[in-house]
Amino acid sequence: MVKSMLNGQCYCGISLPYSECCGSLIGGVQVAQQPEQLMRSRYSAFCTGNIDYLVATLHPEMRRQDDREVLQNTIANTHWNRLKVIATSLQSPVKGEVEFVVFYGSTAQEQMHELSRFVKENGRWYYLDGEMFNHHSLGRNELCWCGENKKLKHCHRTS
Repeated sequence: MVKSMLNGQCYCGISLPYSECCGSLIGGVQVAQQPEQLMRSRYSAFCTGNIDYLVATLHPEMRRQDDREVLQNTIANTHWNRLKVIATSLQSPVKGEVEFVVFYGSTAQEQMHELSRFVKENGRWYYLDGEMFNHHSLGRNELCWCGENKKLKHCHRTS
């Protein structure tokens, strides 16, 4: 399912229009300068259904023949709600990590919490792989998982 933008801000949660944020990367106008920027643009590509960008930004050694089919199925069956970046680190000029949580579906329990690894080759960042973590809990004063840009305590309450 293609997610709609909220208040004109980019899908990735940055308070810029999509065209000035992830859209310029996905459209090939710019290339990601940091792992976090690539990770955010990949989330936006999931939200917009841009399989070509997702494949192109996956490290060539990690690509499989069924990537397009798997991505199409994931995109068609997932309602993307919100991206929360937890931490970023640059181990060297060509290696970096981004820990994030993606909330999807109709409850806070539907989420993917991952530490992604990125490498830079020939001037371009690529997603390499990721380590999955357990459920991530939001604090009551954090933005809600649903993507409405309201604090959790004013939006969806958890018991």
